[in-house]
Amino acid sequence: MGIAEMSTPREKSDYFSWYSCFAVCCKAVGSLIYGWFIWILEKKVGFSKIDTYKICFITVTMLSSFDMYLVTRMSDKVELQLPDEPDNVEEEEEPLISEVGTGIESSSNYGSSDLKTAEPADAANNETNSIESDELSDLHTKVHTSTGYWKIFQLVFLYNVDLLCMAMTMDTWLSYYMVDRFNADSKTIGTIFLIINGVNAMMALVGTVFCKKYGPIYSMMGAHVIGTFFTFLIPFAPDLPTLCLCLLGRNMVKTMDQGPKTVYLTLSVDKDKQSYALAMQNTFSKLSNSIAPIITGILANADMQWFSFILAGIVRISVYEVGVVSLFWKDRHLIPK
Repeated sequence: MGIAEMSTPREKSDYFSWYSCFAVCCKAVGSLIYGWFIWILEKKVGFSKIDTYKICFITVTMLSSFDMYLVTRMSDKVELQLPDEPDNVEEEEEPLISEVGTGIESSSNYGSSDLKTAEPADAANNETNSIESDELSDLHTKVHTSTGYWKIFQLVFLYNVDLLCMAMTMDTWLSYYMVDRFNADSKTIGTIFLIINGVNAMMALVGTVFCKKYGPIYSMMGAHVIGTFFTFLIPFAPDLPTLCLCLLGRNMVKTMDQGPKTVYLTLSVDKDKQSYALAMQNTFSKLSNSIAPIITGILANADMQWFSFILAGIVRISVYEVGVVSLFWKDRHLIPK
């Protein structure tokens, strides 16, 4: 059972946005550390570029192995233990039997006390249901919940098209582009990614505010249009400072759609299928992350890496954004009023 099933609709965007925020913060710090690490090994120690990268890969492998070891040492107590539902226990008759001699008054007192105990519980349940219904009405008025798997397949396909476009312009290829075009050193690149990814992490929290106020659809589309615009501008940057401004503008909205995107996926399907939908998304995302570097690598070998930014923007607009809006428009008459 994941976050999608354990949280209310209003809490989903908070959890996923904080998750994106911490993930990008760690990525930003890692970019700075490895940028300076490469620069020190190459400039101060005297290693060649190939040997420096080999040392970095070995270091990452050792840290990943240690992390995997720590995971294997975790106890099953970290899992959330939900209380078992009480079994239907037959009502005991001993109190009634012992009070037969006292007449009808005792029986009536027993029933009235039982009703008094039940009334607060019913009131609490009604209040909880009212809060949940308010949260649902706040977000579900903008999203239609489907009961089938076809909607999951469509959304997962569109999300992975978006991920494919993002992976074509990932930080690794941006680093290569900076070195190839502007001859930037690793220390400068590490500092640049620390700044833009730090801004990226903070803006992930802003995304949850927009998701609650305007709904996941408007939040996603607004972030995508702005991000795609700055992605288009990257190949036309004449120098490194201008390129940094384009990257800063793109990264300001890059993670603003992460929370709304996951919220939209979980709200669009039944609660019992939410973990299945997120599992499919995570599985096929590996495929997208594997295909994208091949496409960008082919373009880079042909001295056309600049075209990868334009291609990613075109595909993102024409396939992903048009597809999500079309799904929403098709189901608009099914959205509860």
